[in-house]
Amino acid sequence: MSWEPRYAERSLRVTQPELVAFWEAKLRALGFDDPTKLHPFAFRDLAEDLVKDRTLVAYQMGLGKTAMAIASILARGTKHALVVLPNKLMAEWTRELARLGVPAADWQIIERRADLSRYTCPAGHGEIPRFRRVEDTEGRLVDVERRCEQCDAVGTHVDALRRINLISFRTLWTIPKDSPHVGTPKRPAVLDQWKRTVKPERTGLKHSFAWELRRRCEYVIVDEAYALANPDSLQTRAVFMLKPRKRMLLTGTPVRGFPDNVIALLNWCLGGGSDLFPDFDATVEASRNRFLALFGTYVNKVRPDGSPSPRLVPKIRNPERFQAMMAPAMRRRVNLEPEVASVLKMPSFVIEPEQVPIDENIATLYAGFAADFATWYAEASEEAARDASVVPHLTLLSKMNFLSRLSACPQAIVPSYAGPSSKQQRILSLIADAHARGRKVILFTEHVESAEWYATHAKLAALNPVLVTGSVSLTRGKKSGTSDRERRLTRFRDGDAELIVATTACVAEGLNLPEASVVIFDSFPWVPSVQQQAWSRVLRPAQRYNPVEIRLVGAAGTIDDYIAAVCELKRLAIGEGIDHETVEIDADELPDPHLYARALVEESGIVGAAYGASAWLARLKRQAA
Repeated sequence: MSWEPRYAERSLRVTQPELVAFWEAKLRALGFDDPTKLHPFAFRDLAEDLVKDRTLVAYQMGLGKTAMAIASILARGTKHALVVLPNKLMAEWTRELARLGVPAADWQIIERRADLSRYTCPAGHGEIPRFRRVEDTEGRLVDVERRCEQCDAVGTHVDALRRINLISFRTLWTIPKDSPHVGTPKRPAVLDQWKRTVKPERTGLKHSFAWELRRRCEYVIVDEAYALANPDSLQTRAVFMLKPRKRMLLTGTPVRGFPDNVIALLNWCLGGGSDLFPDFDATVEASRNRFLALFGTYVNKVRPDGSPSPRLVPKIRNPERFQAMMAPAMRRRVNLEPEVASVLKMPSFVIEPEQVPIDENIATLYAGFAADFATWYAEASEEAARDASVVPHLTLLSKMNFLSRLSACPQAIVPSYAGPSSKQQRILSLIADAHARGRKVILFTEHVESAEWYATHAKLAALNPVLVTGSVSLTRGKKSGTSDRERRLTRFRDGDAELIVATTACVAEGLNLPEASVVIFDSFPWVPSVQQQAWSRVLRPAQRYNPVEIRLVGAAGTIDDYIAAVCELKRLAIGEGIDHETVEIDADELPDPHLYARALVEESGIVGAAYGASAWLARLKRQAA
């Protein structure tokens, strides 16, 4: 789990050396002892993992999880393997398959039902659709299954699955376009007891790709497996429907926000009631309750009416017991391990936080909107108190994100504001300075409007930017075989583009961008692992500059201070359980959005320490020192 020699006596090299040696010999026969294909530490780890049918690989970003997964498919001799991944990582996987010499005929991207099964005419009339719509004797349209249009013969089934089949999360839970049941799964409306609104129920996967693929692939690999953290989401339910015999999860961030995020991963990969987790039930919800009873940390907060309100905070209780439980289940590697550092010369990086003094116009705007937020929270708290509840957490965060948008791009909130703000001016000057030094830059933002603003002004400054947001198409062209997003990233990698302006969610995962050596954040995500994943795009052995510059630019006295403190303290708390980091954090000191909101209520209209979280920031500075 860590590079420290913990739990070595439970290693499969000790308990089952013959099986480990067998898989090492098989990997050598396939050429994976070549360090250009598989790093030596990954070779050793994979030989142990192949002994097991189920494994969770939680290497840090950039250590070769994709190559490890492909090698496991080839070593097992799997007839049909399915890889479930975010659509934006398809290009990276196809490049890695080509690099490892996997023949193009052995893999495919599943996008339609014909990629799963095909039907051919026994009379030699070629491929026929599974369904075709014809008129019956009464003139009604009906679906005729597997009939040739020329001879009306019943088609012969041909399995279209290949050795390696790639499918996106979204495709997995949708219905094939060439199916008579076209569309997304039906989701009946039910009452959400927390938001007190009507939401779609996460059910109804019949006729989806997952339904068609259930039990057809003996080996399933899930990349960016943290996406399974929500057991009620469609993509999680679709993955659970597959029911393969062998399973592998890949993620650099097994715990993204709260410790119980790991439960759905472990439940699908290893299963409750197994030898590793005998105390856990086979269902996700029961496993989560058991997990929180053992490792959840609760803080006794007080509602506005004075009644107690226990809240779960992102800190692992009993970290030693958590580590002992996770060690045989999770394969963890970090960049600073001696065994890793001796092979991969990863660049160092310097994080430079900066609080730009807020200019007078923005201060006035921010104070006004902060006062509006405080008024809303006071009214919402009073309404919630009448029902003996609290303001819903997600609702509160969405309102707080409005203040973050105002800090990052005031033009998006107040179109009449001419700008640029002092924060925007500082970021543009950092980009220009990096350009003057011949360095390529990635600018990450949480807000689409901010990305578009910076892209426009970078063009005016002749900096040749590339804009990557959720609106940039991921659909691959029939002729080119590449998407608009891939072409834009190629311009940055190999062309004349010197700047990527991107929303964090679009570029934070799975990409290798060592061409950039300066990373700037103009706003911060609530989840620390998202920020870490984002800057890890440039921390690759191919990086030419050392150290890499990472700049966290916030506006002093705004919500930027608070979100930065939340991210850092969450990161420390999670690292205590996952990477054996030694930290001392009092659970009562973990930032609480409700406390921040109450500070705005108490000192509404004042831009200053009350907006920031000065006590938490001071503690961070002491810890860093």
